[in-house]
Amino acid sequence: MIQKIRLSALQKTLVVSFEEGLRLGRVHDVFLDRQTKRIEGIAFSHGLLGAEDKFYVDRAAILKLGRDVVIVSRQEDARPLTDEMGPKSLKLLKGRKVTTAEGAFIGDLTDITVHRENGLIAEIHLTDDRAMEVDIAEISLGPDVIVVPTGWTGRIRHVEVEKAGVLERALDFTALPESLRHRYAELKESVNRSKGFERVVDSLKSGSEKTQEAVKRTSHKIQETIQQIRKSHETEDDARAAAEDPGEDQGREAEHAGKTFLESDPPPDPEADHACDSDRAVETDERCKRP
Repeated sequence: MIQKIRLSALQKTLVVSFEEGLRLGRVHDVFLDRQTKRIEGIAFSHGLLGAEDKFYVDRAAILKLGRDVVIVSRQEDARPLTDEMGPKSLKLLKGRKVTTAEGAFIGDLTDITVHRENGLIAEIHLTDDRAMEVDIAEISLGPDVIVVPTGWTGRIRHVEVEKAGVLERALDFTALPESLRHRYAELKESVNRSKGFERVVDSLKSGSEKTQEAVKRTSHKIQETIQQIRKSHETEDDARAAAEDPGEDQGREAEHAGKTFLESDPPPDPEADHACDSDRAVETDERCKRP
């Protein structure tokens, strides 16, 4: 069975070199030869986001078109990407009108499926999740329109939306020659070890759960602190109110003290002892009159 791959599935796929075992970058674009109807090469980007360098690898140097790894022969097979490859880009082909030889519109091109082994076009994908098997000798890949034989409309079939996640795809190297399988398996193990998506997902989930627990604990501590602050403020308010208003008992004590002071005998007059010595004082001074 000839294995196939959709070119859109190659986007962002890791590119590694067979001889050096190096990670060169990730697929940036795929280029098609319109005459031969096959992949002419791929471009990959390398470097930091926003300052990436783009390189081109010819089809002859591509050993394996995997959905998780693309293997090229050597690092030196990559050369800087030039503008002359632009017109052959798959990105430019997407959206092209697909018609029959009689001019009947079928749909817009959304993707292309190729054979892994030789890179030849096997299917074209259309809008509304449709696909059509093609014979490359009978189709025309023009710069503006793709033309197919009139009788091919019966080949159109509905396709399920393909999952793009790496976890849903298994690395398949059965199409490799026996001499390359061992090295490919080593590369696969290395990639899985360094970029294990399942471990990454589990780590993210675990990290998310730990973060949620930390947030809960922090929130609980904040609530406790707020309660303590509120209780402290209430205690201070009570003390302040007590200082400003002595209260009913203190008022009663003050009132009793006032009455006692008012009802007590007046202080003795030192002059009263000699005020009544004279007869005149006895007659005129009220203090000297006898009852």
